[in-house]
Amino acid sequence: WFQSLDYQTAQTSLNSFQAKTDPDGKIRLVVSHQDLGYSNWLDTTGHHEGVFYMRWTKAQTKPDQPMVKLVKLDELQELMPVDSHKLTQAERRQIIAKRYASVARRFAD
Repeated sequence: WFQSLDYQTAQTSLNSFQAKTDPDGKIRLVVSHQDLGYSNWLDTTGHHEGVFYMRWTKAQTKPDQPMVKLVKLDELQELMPVDSHKLTQAERRQIIAKRYASVARRFAD
């Protein structure tokens, strides 16, 4: 069954306002069990397999075909642009706290 991961206390999704575009115009997502500090990190929340999907709503132009590349963690830094947006642990905690509050507000009694 398709089940959403814990989007309230983990960064398991990004929308167009949350995802950061690299200076070369590309949006790179890092899907990993471990937070390596990249803004566009998606937490697997411990799952080893799952479904990944992307959608475009009201796109002005046809987006490029998404590409996926499986890499080892120790190779990732070599492949990411030097100026790819990163976060401190404090910034990540703030983002998670904001997600938590947003979901709590959306589903309040």
